[in-house]
Amino acid sequence: MITRLILLHRVLHNRQLNPGDLQALQLCKLQETLQLAWEHVPYYRHLFNESGIHPRDISGPDDLRKIPVSTKDDLRNAGTENLVACNVDTGRLTAALTSGTSGKPFRVMLSARERKLRRYIDFRTLLNVGFRPRDQLVTLGPRLAMRRGLHEHLGLFRTDRLNNHLPPHEIVRQLESLRPDILWIYPSILRSLLVNVGRDALRGFTPRAIINAAETEDRSLLRKAWDEADIEYFNFYGSIETGRIAWECRAHEGLHVNTDHVLLELEPIQGMEAGTSGGPGHVVITTLNMRSMPFIRYRLGDLCSLVKGDCPCGSSYPRITSPIGRENSLAKLSSGRHVSALEFTRVLRQFDWIEQFRVTQLQQGKFTIAVLASDPANDAKLAHVHAALIKQLGEPADIMFTFVRKLEQVGDKFLDFIIAGTESP
Repeated sequence: MITRLILLHRVLHNRQLNPGDLQALQLCKLQETLQLAWEHVPYYRHLFNESGIHPRDISGPDDLRKIPVSTKDDLRNAGTENLVACNVDTGRLTAALTSGTSGKPFRVMLSARERKLRRYIDFRTLLNVGFRPRDQLVTLGPRLAMRRGLHEHLGLFRTDRLNNHLPPHEIVRQLESLRPDILWIYPSILRSLLVNVGRDALRGFTPRAIINAAETEDRSLLRKAWDEADIEYFNFYGSIETGRIAWECRAHEGLHVNTDHVLLELEPIQGMEAGTSGGPGHVVITTLNMRSMPFIRYRLGDLCSLVKGDCPCGSSYPRITSPIGRENSLAKLSSGRHVSALEFTRVLRQFDWIEQFRVTQLQQGKFTIAVLASDPANDAKLAHVHAALIKQLGEPADIMFTFVRKLEQVGDKFLDFIIAGTESP
């Protein structure tokens, strides 16, 4: 118990660090991670040696570029036995599986301490967005590690997780019973409730805040579900491999990166400039608290941008934009220019009669958009949508619409943009 309290205290104390102390803590953790990986993890020992690098060559985050980026396929091909530290008792580790939207889940091995630390960082993140001692938090979609502690038996920081595979009417019944103050839900699940149950059924409860994670944010859903109710919306960003990466604060001007837990880099996209210029880049992560199975310069498959300047909330933690999609969520136009799939999303979500959609790139400059519509569409409506898309894209595109009764999701996540013939990472 004492060890847990000390760990929790450290996690919460880090919120108060000034930028200089936070950077010093990150550098210390980075050097420990690199040394451990070089000494005990076969995959990274081989990678460092092949690149002619020793941990002492890395004196700061900028030096990390000397280390090659690893992809999920690289690690999968290496095998778990080469990714787990040799000085760890593997019998005491437990596995966490990625969502496997590509059909190939990836196994992440964690110690009991690493699992606790992830829970504490999630708890800290919730405190940052206003989680109060008497609040009821309900998660619907996120696979958070939930273990009831003494505090919950005392009625403090109560947390419940609902099975998102229950029938929609049963989900709504349980939500009405629990009456969450904070609802942590995937947009695709909320959208499904709106379609299958209707927004009137959701009026039995009104959360104070809604948290989104794992999928591209859709703030318009709040208006559809609860009209103009005073609900605060937060976007969280994380992964099974790394835990909680970033959170949106109450200033709502970007997501703060947990830099005492992960080191985040943006790798330039070909044809785009990433970094402080504001351009998007590939998210590359180095974990700072994982000793059993560290990740060093690991490309997650997401795209985002850096946010300049200080946040009005006063936090020292740097900021990124909300992730704009996956690496294969870049649409290629006829001119050869790449744009984020978010350009489609921004337009399509402006039309209330479009309940759900999926954009598929068939070939360069050619797309089909499957639409689940709440009202019958006509040529005038489609022409309006088409014109808005062309204006947003900034050049002509071949766009064809199809209407469907249902759009399937893959695993726990819904993909609203795919490229024909490819799989999601």
